[in-house]
Amino acid sequence: MDLNDYPTGRRLFAWKPALLIAGGAVFLIVVVFILVRMFFGNASEEFLLQNLETSSSSVLDACNNTDNPERCRAGYLSDLAQQEISAQACDLLETDAQKDNCYWSIAHVSLDSAYCQNISDAASLSRCKDDVTESQAIDQASVLLCEQMIDEHRRERCVYAVSGPITSQNCLERDPGLCDDISLFEQATVAVDVVYCREIVDEYLALSCVDAVEDLLAVQMVDEGERDSDQDGLTDSQEQTYGSDPQNPDTDGDGYLDGAEVSSGYNPIGSGSLE
Repeated sequence: MDLNDYPTGRRLFAWKPALLIAGGAVFLIVVVFILVRMFFGNASEEFLLQNLETSSSSVLDACNNTDNPERCRAGYLSDLAQQEISAQACDLLETDAQKDNCYWSIAHVSLDSAYCQNISDAASLSRCKDDVTESQAIDQASVLLCEQMIDEHRRERCVYAVSGPITSQNCLERDPGLCDDISLFEQATVAVDVVYCREIVDEYLALSCVDAVEDLLAVQMVDEGERDSDQDGLTDSQEQTYGSDPQNPDTDGDGYLDGAEVSSGYNPIGSGSLE
């Protein structure tokens, strides 16, 4: 009996025609997908051929011979987008993440936040705009541009980069609440003494003050160890070791510099050899 012959008096579901229709639909979807991929692949290749130099064919051939042709092609498209400042090249990339990174890169290179608008991820879109604005502000030395930034920490960093550090001379204009702490910070670095740092209210500034003083102390120790006050070839600390005078280049007055005598094995404070 034919599967499509139904008994009279009872109507059964015509599953065979439905199966054929479903199969046809799946086949159509696959064909459309393949055609779309072929179209965009050809569009990408055509774009590359139109915009790259004579080496474009070898570039495409090289990508086709790699383990990951799509990644290779994406890399060349991203490079081309930055080189030509072309959002069209970014549009040909496969994934949203690749496209977003590409739009961000050409926005950064061109210093044009309009390219950021193509980014699909909202957080990345915001950071892209701040990135462009910060670069423009630093390039133009404009605090007003810094103040247009969205992220607070990046905005503060931008202002610092444009205006320089807050000092006792400009704190009333920049941040009056920090004036006392800034004054203590400056006193600590002049006196090279952390006692002033302990009076600073702002915790971050207090820690920075201690670090600054410790760095200055370390530099002083190095300077003292390498200082040669009388320029005789012996450091002041070496003069103490040999008993010579750090303020007299020829301690024993024999016509030879203390450093020259020591390097030759002679006593810089008298006759004879070094013991």
